Amino acid sequence: MGRHESVNVLELGLNFIPTTGINTTKYVARVIAGIESGLYKKDSIQKEQIVSDVRNTLDRHLNRAILTDKKNRNVKKEQEEALKSLKVDDSILVISADKGGKIVAMNTSDYKAKIEEKLSNSSTYTKLSGDPTKRLIRELASLVKVVQDKKEIDSKQSKNFKKEKCLPFVRGHIKTHKNDKPMRLIVSMRSTIETTR
Repeated sequence: MGRHESVNVLELGLNFIPTTGINTTKYVARVIAGIESGLYKKDSIQKEQIVSDVRNTLDRHLNRAILTDKKNRNVKKEQEEALKSLKVDDSILVISADKGGKIVAMNTSDYKAKIEEKLSNSSTYTKLSGDPTKRLIRELASLVKVVQDKKEIDSKQSKNFKKEKCLPFVRGHIKTHKNDKPMRLIVSMRSTIETTR
């Protein structure tokens, strides 16, 4: 994959959704499986006849659908290859910038170093001696039980509070509008302990 193709596909933006081609083998298997599951009450001769008719119909019309699909693709083959290459390359990280809807592609090691540099600021962050997850889960369960015992929440709400088992995590956004390209840390709370949906 060349640099030009990578830049070209990144210019499409993080919200771009490429159309995917039809995998005919998986498609036919999924259709046949769906048909067979709907025919469970039919005898085997009827079932085989219907499945055979469906398979013949797919064989007749699938090639035309594939040609139509190729015409409606929103990425070129080179862009698709570049996208696949970027997805599997663990040394490159593609993230959104802090402002302006821009995209930043950077070495994963540089990204981690910038985050570690920010987290090493002892006036802002405290390094923990161990993983507090189990303790926090126990404390939260205890608090939820107290509130539930007081009938302030029902059992469904109680389960909802205790459903998530992950701690919040940090991710970084590069400030591309600044000269030295510093990083802004964002604490992601979605689907973590003490959050509900």
